[in-house]
Amino acid sequence: RERKVKEQLILSKLQRTGGMKLHRVVGVSSDVVKVISKHGRRAVQRLYRLEQYYQKLKRTADEGVHAYSDEVIRQRLEEASELIRQEEYIPAEKIFIDIISHNPKSVDGYEGLGNMYLTSGQLDQAQETLTFALRISPDDASVHMSLSELQTRLSNPKQALAHLKKAIEKRPKNPRYLDYY
Repeated sequence: RERKVKEQLILSKLQRTGGMKLHRVVGVSSDVVKVISKHGRRAVQRLYRLEQYYQKLKRTADEGVHAYSDEVIRQRLEEASELIRQEEYIPAEKIFIDIISHNPKSVDGYEGLGNMYLTSGQLDQAQETLTFALRISPDDASVHMSLSELQTRLSNPKQALAHLKKAIEKRPKNPRYLDYY
């Protein structure tokens, strides 16, 4: 009995001292884990930024490969204009979208698409498209003129006049702009 009691006392003392030591070890190891986790997250974030950077480089290189030349854009715009004259709006829209998909900064593509929407009576789409074209090229007189025509159709004469004045500032001798003014 004495022996069992002694063993239990010794075991309980070991558990208490071991528990304290274990508590200290857990405290120190949790600090180490936090530091390692922090550095690991930073490394992962750096890798993620690098991956995004290289994907962006790849995309810009791909865009350069698939971009239409100015000659091809001019031909496609003429095709679309002919389709609009024939009131074939859906195929013309596809051509404009094709131009924009290959040359995302083609102001002529956006302006043509906006004018097509204006002609077909889809005024909301026309406003959205022409406003985006204006964001790409804020100094383009023809985009301002198209927006002026759109605002006139939307019964916003003050906005139409503002766009028209900007168009005339850019091209003061254009007879179409002056007549519309």
